[in-house]
Amino acid sequence: MAALILSIVPLAIGAAISPILFGIEILALSAATRPRLRAWLVVLGALSVLLAFGTAGLLVGHALPHRRPHHQLDATIDLLAAGALIGVALHTLRSSRSAAPRPTILDRLQGASTGAYLGAGVLGMLTNVSTLVLFVPALRMITKSTAGGGAQAAAAVVLLGITLLPVIVPALIVTLLGDRANPALSALSRTLSSHSAQITIGIELVFAALLLARGLTTLA
Repeated sequence: MAALILSIVPLAIGAAISPILFGIEILALSAATRPRLRAWLVVLGALSVLLAFGTAGLLVGHALPHRRPHHQLDATIDLLAAGALIGVALHTLRSSRSAAPRPTILDRLQGASTGAYLGAGVLGMLTNVSTLVLFVPALRMITKSTAGGGAQAAAAVVLLGITLLPVIVPALIVTLLGDRANPALSALSRTLSSHSAQITIGIELVFAALLLARGLTTLA
């Protein structure tokens, strides 16, 4: 079990780098009305998307016959994920240089109702392509593992937990510490906001290179 969990941790950490979801969560926590409820609604919305992807991935993965290795399938998943990450990185670079950026989810949430944050969590995760692109290969590693069902379930829980850290950690901190956590979260939010494009592009290109190398090695 430990080996399986350790094998998915790098991809899970990459999937957790999500300035968009973190920004939505900070906006929820800075609301004047019911900030904690809004924050946990964001968590619930993001979790629902991952559970849907995870359930589909686990069902498909376990439905595949395991009498022989699926090298071509594994390589295809890695290569497609690498290509998607490169495409997203280029899109992020173009968007960061755009003179007239389009309204973001954060812009649309200004003045939104409490219930809207559930949908914001869903939409934030669905549009967070880099997270989903790294989440899928990690799922594949779980489903093709020869570890038992308990080990695979534990690995899936770890994958979900790490991927959701950008929304779970702020919600937990404010729930436990209250307003005392606001200065630290605000400072972190400003830092991430000013460097979000660079952070996102860097993570996407690093994992694109890793997945490309792994896919080509699998084919060879």
